[in-house]
Amino acid sequence: IHNNNHTIEFNVPNNVTAIDLNVSVTDDLLTSYQDVEFTITAVNDAPTISGLADQAITEDITFWYDITSLIADVDNTTAQLKLATNSSYITPHDTNHTLEITYPNGVTTKTVRVTVSDGPLTAYQDVTFTITAVNDAPTISGLTDQAITEDIRFWYDISSLIADVDNLTSGL
Repeated sequence: IHNNNHTIEFNVPNNVTAIDLNVSVTDDLLTSYQDVEFTITAVNDAPTISGLADQAITEDITFWYDITSLIADVDNTTAQLKLATNSSYITPHDTNHTLEITYPNGVTTKTVRVTVSDGPLTAYQDVTFTITAVNDAPTISGLTDQAITEDIRFWYDISSLIADVDNLTSGL
């Protein structure tokens, strides 16, 4: 209550639907009282996301990142929140609020925006994944049986049938 300008100021916290107030006015000799009720209209507050830690992961191996404790919403339960990311290598799971992450060969670092939504409102935080490469086995496929003649030099070019995602074919 501000006596100088005769106003009542409220900063209503979440989940308060009404405030009953007994207001008095005095001239130092006599006092008058009146009860008044203020009905509060709720508004949707944005969800929050914070505390995402940068992660070191290994390529081709699925990493699960549980972010349940890092998201919140004062108006909704965690179960009502939806997750999204800007990476095609991450699958958000809304039922348990985890991120399923599998980065392929060739990706060494990736900064990803993780978004949480309550429907109309969203919040986001960026997180960086550092991906450790692993040596993948070379591949060979498409070899066909060959008929060759004895005592005759035979060359079978297999260069188009071998590959290695980590090395040049010339290094095999």
